[in-house]
Amino acid sequence: MKTINFFIEIKSGQQPIIKIANMVIVALGQMSIHDKVFKTAYFLYKNESIGFDTYNKEKSAIELANHILNYSLKDINRFEKIENPDINYSRPYGFTFGLQFKEAGKKVLSLTFKLGSNSNNFIGTISISKDLNRDLNWYKYVIDSFVQTGNVKCASARPNDTMYLEQCIKLYRFILGFITYFSNDYGLQIPNDLKDIEYEHISNGKYLVLKREDFTTNEEIYEAHKQRLLNVMEEIKQRVPEYGF
Repeated sequence: MKTINFFIEIKSGQQPIIKIANMVIVALGQMSIHDKVFKTAYFLYKNESIGFDTYNKEKSAIELANHILNYSLKDINRFEKIENPDINYSRPYGFTFGLQFKEAGKKVLSLTFKLGSNSNNFIGTISISKDLNRDLNWYKYVIDSFVQTGNVKCASARPNDTMYLEQCIKLYRFILGFITYFSNDYGLQIPNDLKDIEYEHISNGKYLVLKREDFTTNEEIYEAHKQRLLNVMEEIKQRVPEYGF
């Protein structure tokens, strides 16, 4: 079975740790309603991971904020010379941290977060296990849980393929996935009539859906859909030159 990766670009803006934690917990809480794998998150430290519940919004947000602060504390003390920062602390280049999720005791998903900075904020996949057997609608639900916070600029559930990603990153400003989201203030006018694309418009943006049915177990079909994505990105580049490099 082929796996799919997340990449979610978050809008820029310096934010305090507690506001970052609130946004993440609101999304995880929504996701946990749909899938219990998100009911407990494990904060990734260098040599260990510490679990915490995600469904008690206020308590969970404070707990996550304290993990982010503790993880960043040495860096803050050393480079910013702040001795006793609290969870209301912010800095121009934000905070980076990782969360892991387990199913039946097995690590099935690890995500990296870089949030609260003046540029280049994102959520991405560190690893995703083939044991996490979910359909494409699940990936859309995860993306939509972050979209509903109002902080997402664009997002995609894209092929977990290094060659594909390396090829695309040199050519296009944002790599499309089998499911892609663009906010209304993305900055480029992505056409509403691209070939082979199904559209779903919501109040703050639109989804571009290549395929809803699961095709990850058929390698030939999976590769064919990857090629379709390349064709769509090339069409966008031809019609919106700023989309390309």
